[in-house]
Order: sequence, then C-alpha cells, then structure tokens
Amino acid sequence: MRSKTSDRRLEENEANFRQINERVHEGFKQLNATAREDRQPEFRIEDDMAVDFFCECSNIECRERIRVKLGDYERIHKDRKEYTVRPGHEILAVEEVVSREPDYIVVRKLT
Repeated sequence: MRSKTSDRRLEENEANFRQINERVHEGFKQLNATAREDRQPEFRIEDDMAVDFFCECSNIECRERIRVKLGDYERIHKDRKEYTVRPGHEILAVEEVVSREPDYIVVRKLT
C-alpha cells in the first residue's frame, strides 16, 4: 500500500512531463505565429502529424518517448485528468486505462 505522499509524488511527476509536452505542442503554434509576423510561409502542421512526446507516466526515471498525432494529443489532453503513457507504464492504483493505442495508452487519474 502506498502512502498519500508517494501518490502525490507520482502525480507531480506526471504533471511535470505533461507540462513539457504542452510546451512542445505550444511551440508549433508559436513557430507559425512568428512566421506570420515575418511574412514567411507557415509550417504545415496537420492534425495527423505525429510527434514524439515524453511518456507522462509516474516513473521519475522514465525518459521514453511516445508517438502521438497532434490532433489526438489535443483531444486527449482536453481532459486535465488524462495522460499518455507507454504500454506497461500505467499504475492501476492511481489511474484507469481509458484507451489503448498501438504506441501509447491513455490513462485517467482516479483522484
């Protein structure tokens, strides 16, 4: 049985990687904003464009990447309790599996 402290630490680690991934996602939007300001061609960013994001699992040593299409990333992360993790990285004590994709699993925090 894990303590409340260790559960909180697991959630904090997931949140940290989620923030990194959100910065990557936002970076694509900023590149195009800069291109528009400079009157340059925008980068072609399609919903079906796959990007390697960090696994958002609880393991503080995990640095694995998962390939997620940008449109899927946006749809999944509209729910602030949902995270994308590598298969096998889910921890059922603190999250439930929402869906399984070939390259990643979507989990939802129980708290």
